[in-house]
Amino acid sequence: MGAVDALNYSMSAISTTGMDTTSTGLVGMHNFAIDISLVVIMLLGAISFSTHYLVLKKRNWRFLMQDSEYKVLMLLALVSSVIILPKMILFYGSNVIGVEEAFFHTISALTCGGFAIASIADIRAWGDYVKLILVGVMFVGGSAGSTAGGIKISRFIIFAKSIYWRIKEAILPEKSFFARKFEGQELARNEVREISQFILLYALLILAGCIVLTLAGNDLGNSLF
Repeated sequence: MGAVDALNYSMSAISTTGMDTTSTGLVGMHNFAIDISLVVIMLLGAISFSTHYLVLKKRNWRFLMQDSEYKVLMLLALVSSVIILPKMILFYGSNVIGVEEAFFHTISALTCGGFAIASIADIRAWGDYVKLILVGVMFVGGSAGSTAGGIKISRFIIFAKSIYWRIKEAILPEKSFFARKFEGQELARNEVREISQFILLYALLILAGCIVLTLAGNDLGNSLF
């Protein structure tokens, strides 16, 4: 890239905003160096900046490896990419392009970076399976304290744990007690309830937007996407 484009794309990637400098953007480029660079920068934007600060200040990578959000972020990125990889390979008829498309668009969706290296026509033709996976990771988003969108991974983890806690509470005797902890800190019931309410509100707003887009003539899969 030229210096101006490189600066703009770097700023757009770290802020996970997906702003292109031209109307065509990255579509049809298939430049692996650019794709990998943007993936790395988007992931850096989706990791908590407090974690970045600790790693840089203490000069110790263990702070990154101890961050549960970072570990879930990387796990979601890997699993989601692998899940849609066969569909992408079949769609593009190429292992290399399929891998590139699967991993790039999964990271772009998970971090809410918003970049695309596929045309709108291709995205529409991917099918609902691929879009459903990407919608799922978009909904979760990146770490709390990052530039990424979504409900944030910390809320996703706590919500998943709250389901387990509720089942455990139902099974155990009435007066039994167990700690509800996240990253070593105990959570109050009202904190867990507020997170569940936040996620519900987030989902309802997405549903409202989906209804409007469907009413405008778009199919359900593309409206949700």
